[in-house]
Amino acid sequence: MSSFAEKLDRLFTTMRKPDGSQFTMSDVASEISAAGEIKLSASYLSELRSGRKDNPNIWVVNAIAEYFGQPIEYFVVEGMEPVQRGRTAPETITPDLGTIAGRVRAVLRALKPNGVADPSNDQLIRWMRQQGHEVNPAALAALRSEGNLGSDDIVSALAKYLGVPEAILIDEAAANAIIPTLPVLKAMQDKKLRRLALRAGTLDPNDLERVADLVNRLANVDEADADLDF
Repeated sequence: MSSFAEKLDRLFTTMRKPDGSQFTMSDVASEISAAGEIKLSASYLSELRSGRKDNPNIWVVNAIAEYFGQPIEYFVVEGMEPVQRGRTAPETITPDLGTIAGRVRAVLRALKPNGVADPSNDQLIRWMRQQGHEVNPAALAALRSEGNLGSDDIVSALAKYLGVPEAILIDEAAANAIIPTLPVLKAMQDKKLRRLALRAGTLDPNDLERVADLVNRLANVDEADADLDF
């Protein structure tokens, strides 16, 4: 089976710019980073292409595929060759937060780069397993297509993989409160900080006030300086 490095190298060797010249790693990395959704260095891209690094997260893979105008399936389907095609427009349908399938779709859409297609079930399963999360393919398919919970295991595994509290996927009220904030929270590079912010969003006002007081005391912040208005 072709490795990610081989697939990536094939894009560089077969795809061409409009003027017929080859893409350079510096071009690709800088233009993807300039889009503002994914920060990608030429050195990291070089390591991916050479195989020295072989486990990019799904958003990096999506960004590279979208940059070259390829479906994300290109990187996971054996024997699939690069195709010359334009980029697809981002989907504009708003997910229904009243169903668990809609909430899963909304979380995926909020955390991914703009204009990148939703990951397929096979892609999610692959990346979740690479990060040590066990997932039943049939359960994931039922969850995403029919909103069938099946068992708590699939919800727990998906929430851990996405880095969000399970309440977002299970409860409509929590989803309505937190999902709109995800595009901002994803900018937080520290996973512990993002996890703290996400979980704080599920607390009642009194508990949230206690958490804020504790953080202020630990950070030695004066109350007058703690009320930041973003």
